Amino acid sequence: MNSTSLFVATCLTIALSWQSTILGGEVAAKKAGNYHKLVEACPGLTWYLPLQSLDDVLAREGRVQGDQPQIVPGPDEGTALRFSGTTTLIFGPTPDLDTEEATIELWFRPEFTAPAQFNPCLIAKRESGDHRQTRWSIHVHGDYSGIDLWNGREVASYQPATGPLKPGQWYHLVVVSTKAGTTVYLNGVPCLPPRQNWQINRSEKNRSLNIGSSQPAGAEFFVGVICHVAVYSRALTEQEIAAHMDAMGFQAIRLAEQAKYEERRRAEAEEQARLEEAREKRRRELMEDPSLFARGVPTVYEKEHLSAVDLPVGGIGVGAIHMDGAARRHAWQIFGQVAYRFVPHSFFAVRVSGDNRTVERILQTIPEEGLPPMAEVRLVARYPLARYEFVDPEMPAQVALEAFNPFIPTNLRDSAIPCAVYRMTVTNPTKNRLSVTVLASQLNATGYRGDGTIEGVRHPSFGGNVNRVVRKEGSTWLMMGQSKSANSGDGLVLFMKGDRVHGVPAWTDLAQLRESIAKTAGQLDAKEVSAGPSPAGETLKGALWRSFDLEPGQTQTVTCVLTWFFSDLPAGTGKWSCRGRRYEAWWHGAEEVAAELDARLPELEAATRLYADSLYETNLPYWFVDRITSQVAILRSPTVFWCRDGYFGGWEGCNLDAGCCPGNCNHVWHYAQAHARLFPELGRLMREQEFRFQKEDGAIPHRQPDEFPAFDGQCGAVLNSYREHLLSRDSEWLAKNWTSIKRAMDYIIRRWDSDEDGVPSGPQWNTLDGELGGASSWLGSLYLAALAAAEKMAQLQGENDVAARYHRIRLSGQVKQDTMLFNGKYYIQIPDPEPHEDYGQGCAIDQVLGQWWAHQLDLGWVYPSEHVRTALASLFRYNFRGLMKGLPQKPRKFVADEDAGMQMFTWPPGTEPPEKVIRYASEVMTGFEYAAAAAMIQAGLVREGFTVVRAIALRYDGRKRVGLTPGNFTSWGYSGNPFGDDECGKFYARAMSSWSLLLACQGFIYDGPAQTIGFCPTWKPDDHVSFFTAAEGWGVFYQKREPGRQVDTIELRLGQLPLAKFITLPDNALPKHGECQKGGESIPVQVETDQGRVVCRLAQPIVLHAGEKVSFILTY
Repeated sequence: MNSTSLFVATCLTIALSWQSTILGGEVAAKKAGNYHKLVEACPGLTWYLPLQSLDDVLAREGRVQGDQPQIVPGPDEGTALRFSGTTTLIFGPTPDLDTEEATIELWFRPEFTAPAQFNPCLIAKRESGDHRQTRWSIHVHGDYSGIDLWNGREVASYQPATGPLKPGQWYHLVVVSTKAGTTVYLNGVPCLPPRQNWQINRSEKNRSLNIGSSQPAGAEFFVGVICHVAVYSRALTEQEIAAHMDAMGFQAIRLAEQAKYEERRRAEAEEQARLEEAREKRRRELMEDPSLFARGVPTVYEKEHLSAVDLPVGGIGVGAIHMDGAARRHAWQIFGQVAYRFVPHSFFAVRVSGDNRTVERILQTIPEEGLPPMAEVRLVARYPLARYEFVDPEMPAQVALEAFNPFIPTNLRDSAIPCAVYRMTVTNPTKNRLSVTVLASQLNATGYRGDGTIEGVRHPSFGGNVNRVVRKEGSTWLMMGQSKSANSGDGLVLFMKGDRVHGVPAWTDLAQLRESIAKTAGQLDAKEVSAGPSPAGETLKGALWRSFDLEPGQTQTVTCVLTWFFSDLPAGTGKWSCRGRRYEAWWHGAEEVAAELDARLPELEAATRLYADSLYETNLPYWFVDRITSQVAILRSPTVFWCRDGYFGGWEGCNLDAGCCPGNCNHVWHYAQAHARLFPELGRLMREQEFRFQKEDGAIPHRQPDEFPAFDGQCGAVLNSYREHLLSRDSEWLAKNWTSIKRAMDYIIRRWDSDEDGVPSGPQWNTLDGELGGASSWLGSLYLAALAAAEKMAQLQGENDVAARYHRIRLSGQVKQDTMLFNGKYYIQIPDPEPHEDYGQGCAIDQVLGQWWAHQLDLGWVYPSEHVRTALASLFRYNFRGLMKGLPQKPRKFVADEDAGMQMFTWPPGTEPPEKVIRYASEVMTGFEYAAAAAMIQAGLVREGFTVVRAIALRYDGRKRVGLTPGNFTSWGYSGNPFGDDECGKFYARAMSSWSLLLACQGFIYDGPAQTIGFCPTWKPDDHVSFFTAAEGWGVFYQKREPGRQVDTIELRLGQLPLAKFITLPDNALPKHGECQKGGESIPVQVETDQGRVVCRLAQPIVLHAGEKVSFILTY
């Protein structure tokens, strides 16, 4: 402490001593009268209630709800009312208090026990029931940490500068709210404000005034003393507030706390400066990190990088079995539920004998069933393939467990098989022969529907369960069912490949299982053996195993496949629901599923591995490709379900025990790209479902089956439709759905752009769960992209007048929006005169969202390219934070303090948030970050885009981050899982926008009906390799530049690719000659230039088949 601080502290100590001496004397006697006179003489006073007795309540025509308050001594020589926790004083309605500006003042002494189960309310203008019917509500935080304000939309927490409140102590509270913001004073000193600009809810009028609880019916009761309640129609000044406190005789306290406040603000300013310097340093480190662009090595998760792993295995829309970082199948979601449920007695184990010793291990690093675990494990995952490699000093063999299920782009049915494939590989690194037994145990969970915990083999849904072990040619099956559901086909099948596989239909303990294994040594057991039915409330557990010898250096792999089939499972909620899964339309039971897999596994596995190999053949960094592939795991999670009748349902994400936010929400799902690019059939199906619920006027419910339209979701429906057309083999789908698409586009124009100037206006509901008003580039650019897509489709349908109309509106909007909204650094919003949930001069993460879409669909620039680049550079500068420590994340914290991220909105120096600020402004969410990063890469800001993605990769690196916002509609309080990002729940659909990163890096152009494909790489155009998908096939693209020459090669790996036109980007020169070669033959080609790009037109279209390649050679 310096000499000045010491002097101030000494003076304050003397003043406090002086106050305590004279409080009982003449000064104290005058306090009450002085305070009354000061308040009553204050300009703008509209309501004053001393609350020294119940007479004050009756004089204001108030009433008491609950117990009568007690009369106790007040902060002055007078009295006050004590609230016991069951009392509400109700006045109203009180329209005279509904002023544009307001100051609420009172004295209180809290006496509740902390921590309270709620935040006790001092005073509120609010009705019972719907919590949104609130003008303002003032609370003491339940742990005494501060003052909370509620306006029906959001909570703002104000922290006392001098530390938490204390029970039994008097406080002077003043809340001043103007259109510029809200300030809370405690004992005459401003509280530390929240980061958001909290406002009273001026749209809520004529509400009751409640004292002692938040609602007339009674809720969030206050325990303690309240008096001298005053409400003013203007903002009191700091000087007036100080005078009021001094008049009560609390000047010394105010001065002491003022000194503490100033000291804390100074310290905080220094800390923020230090943190800002650290943020900038970390941002530079991320940008300059050599690993940003290096190819690197395949990602390996080990040690603490396994703590958050949660990898779903299962077909699309059929449920999943999750594997954690211990290699344990820790969560089973195949029974129709979202909640994580564990199925016991279901594990893999290995026994290895040699060198006069035998070692048994369960194939996980957590003990179970009395079996010791492996010491360590490392995970290598190229999703959908996951390989767990175990390390144990006692284990003489090297053991690995691989898990996957068929995943084949463009083949939706074969990617939706209800199954999981497990391959245990054992290698003998010693110089001696090893004897090995690989075992798989499985509980018969038939009858279970995910309701509650399975205790051992017991659950109320069990009973009559039957197991059979059946030897078949090349495999042995453990077939698990239930007698009462035998006709439905319900059950599970576990089969192990190989000619010498043994099994037992039931086992009780390890000793019995070891005995069974010993008995089968060297011989085959009976062709079929069964067990059950089980008693009521119980089930059975069976096992399969295979024994073999390994010579030194030898390796053997044992393949196990688990299939499931459960009929009539529920999905969705309310009107948005169905029964049954799509697999019921293709098979009649788990045995039929197993039979197909037993026969087709080599084919399905080869195609799955070919996909993974092709995707990772790219020369993009491994970590970057992981971000693209890992979010495909969302299609394996309960975020999606595929109904028996063919309806494909998508939640937004997963809550702890249910889906999060229903209805294929189009303002979320229009960001997702992976599902439609990998499975064009699925994209078309989701569009057709959307049009099924379209209204006559063209409006599309943003949540199916029946909700109001969202501006961005409606635009997304048009853009998605053009994507679905481009990813089709011909124009049949567009012709069939054009009427619905046109109605959707016309609704947008009619509803939000009635003057057809290309600038939307009025309230626009959007993905941030609110209405944005006026003109913004975020929604405006999306509108322009939708117009461009609709124009293209209208031309294809021969409706040139319609196309001309869309063209005219688009051109007008491009000029007007850019002129209105570009401020020289970035694009802003110009709100409507009546505030909505706005961002005004803020820098928005989605400010050129329409450009992101336009580049994916080859629609050109929606704004001037140089303005877009400048805006995206500003977005990176202002919104990307190298560290999140010290920054707000409200209402939900998704990112740990030590991590980096890009915030949704920031207000650069010289700007302020608007009066009614947009929701989620300070949050960090990956689905938006991927889109913004891809837009940067599209615009040539490759380093900036990669840096944003690198920050996400580091946040989801397998290490578990805790201390995040808990509960539903959040990340559940933790994060870090590499396979499926968080937002409003786990495995959030928007994160599938990550696929756009691949499209941006390769500059992908595709038009299936026009038989056109093209690549204009932004990533390493001189030596580029990347994976691509088309309408009927997929493969790898290569581009190589040499002096005077460029070679572009398309190698198809699966399916077919009709090709009539190829588009590429030359290296700053126009080619003098072009040729096309396929299979050693030259194909005639015409070379043209179009807006700087080279177009190669084949004289005759060709069809590329799997294993074939075609090259285009340009010479300069």
